[in-house]
Amino acid sequence: MTVREYITGKMKSLNLALTEADWSDIGRSVSPDATDSEENVRKAFTALATSVLPFYVRQAKEVTENGFRVAFNADGMLVFYRWLCDYLGMDDALGAVSTIKDVSDMW
Repeated sequence: MTVREYITGKMKSLNLALTEADWSDIGRSVSPDATDSEENVRKAFTALATSVLPFYVRQAKEVTENGFRVAFNADGMLVFYRWLCDYLGMDDALGAVSTIKDVSDMW
């Protein structure tokens, strides 16, 4: 199995088909035609988490035009993105919540 086949299978559960531009982003880290070894999948997941998924999560969840409807599972994609960030040890850039720290004792 190749990296492309593995990632395509994962994205199919989210009802998302990656474009050639997405594969180009992933291809900067690992060849889509490489075998699906642990190292290659990790590189592909890193490319997904940094450049591909944030773009899709911020888009509309569905588009309807002239009776034609396209939708994807944005909530599932966000859950997958958060799992991916945890798995890779990355910061969750999409779910980051600002916090206010009390530093009044430093005055």
